[in-house]
Amino acid sequence: MSGMNRRQLLQFIGLTIVGVACAPSAPPAAPTTAPAPPAAPTTAPAAPTAAAAAPTAAVAKPTAAPAAAPAAKPAGGATVTLKVAHVTTAQKVWDDAWAGIWGSFESKNPGIKLELENNPFNGYQEKMLTSLAGGSDFDIIYGWEPWLTTFAEKNVIRPLDDYLGKDTEIKLDNFYPAAVEKWKGKVYGLGWFISGYQSWFNADMLKKADVDPRALEKDGKWTWEALQDLARKMSTGQGADRIFGYMHTVNTQGMSTPLWSAGVDYWDADGKKSMVNTPEFIDVLQQQMDMTLKDKSTPLPAEQAMQGGPGFINKRVASLLTGPHYSRGVEEVQDPSSKVPVTIVPAPKGSGGKREALALVNSFYITNVGKNPDQAWLLYKHLLSAETQKAVVPLGGGRFPAFKNVAPATAYPWEDADVYKTTAAIMRRPWTVARQAEFEKAWGTAIEEILTGTKPTKQAMDDLAKFANGLSG
Repeated sequence: MSGMNRRQLLQFIGLTIVGVACAPSAPPAAPTTAPAPPAAPTTAPAAPTAAAAAPTAAVAKPTAAPAAAPAAKPAGGATVTLKVAHVTTAQKVWDDAWAGIWGSFESKNPGIKLELENNPFNGYQEKMLTSLAGGSDFDIIYGWEPWLTTFAEKNVIRPLDDYLGKDTEIKLDNFYPAAVEKWKGKVYGLGWFISGYQSWFNADMLKKADVDPRALEKDGKWTWEALQDLARKMSTGQGADRIFGYMHTVNTQGMSTPLWSAGVDYWDADGKKSMVNTPEFIDVLQQQMDMTLKDKSTPLPAEQAMQGGPGFINKRVASLLTGPHYSRGVEEVQDPSSKVPVTIVPAPKGSGGKREALALVNSFYITNVGKNPDQAWLLYKHLLSAETQKAVVPLGGGRFPAFKNVAPATAYPWEDADVYKTTAAIMRRPWTVARQAEFEKAWGTAIEEILTGTKPTKQAMDDLAKFANGLSG
């Protein structure tokens, strides 16, 4: 641990969980052979030369799927110009998918012309805040849940409740709860791209361990303790040849799944009191830290951040918790012979058989300054439609449609729609507070202190709780 670089550690922890490398929540990025975080423990991959495979299972159209009905033209036959602030990954597969989505909307709504501005993901939130404050009049902007509280608190986006109350085609009861972005009781976003987390394994390494988590799952024995034991068995070798049985992401989102499955969270039910120093919380976090510091079955963050460091795609990590946004990273490697064979199972259960899984949500937000909110709502419905869900399958989407009655899509032979269905029923969004970015930064510092041996877990969490309790107001 003496070689750990503090800056590398903090960068790896992904304090604000941003960057195109992020999985679903940042725009689903193309693969790279060198993993690194934020939301998933991998880094942003290089742009693919070809789009991902077409889905093997068509997305079923729900009985209540939103329809983008043609918008009425203004008097005199004028065309409404709908201004959209979007995100681009500068990848052909991304741009091609969105060109089709936008084109389909305009063909269905001849009275609406889209005026698109594509922006890089990094710095998008700051740019939008500056732009909207400076007089821009975007009607609808790209949404990502970590931005929600800031946009809502600054009153730059409008709630969707009035539209939901009047619309005959979209009802909140038809949505998975994880797909609905709320702040202070109001709905601001509905997920067009959702990635729920499962356990992913290198199938070859799993065979050598002679343990089948699918059988454990069937018998109700797939728990975090079972995963920890399996990670030990799959860890082999030393130094640069070390194979790690598991790799976790140590930011707040990455730690959410094991914490929730134990019935604990970062905040109390009202979001007023930090719970990070409760005995139950510390027990779960200590287990995760032990996998790194005692078992040596997960790599240190500094090791993961190094060029060529251990990762799932380069076959130096046997398993991790991630979502289908990661499928492109696995499938689009430059050398097909080096592709990782994948087995997926639902996330492990916690104490008492409880199980919840992280869901990362991309949405759009209708602004308060736009001139055409009604037309923006029509576009919103188009983005939620079964047609669009099928269109985003090549981006790693479509596996978790916002609507309960839209079947999960799959694109690769190893994907398991039943695992996705199980995940959909247990996934949830992370809790955030108004000053979430400050909490994320303090969490990163606390984890650094634990991993470097500066503080024991309890002391680090006691100190974090004192700080966090001043942020929730």
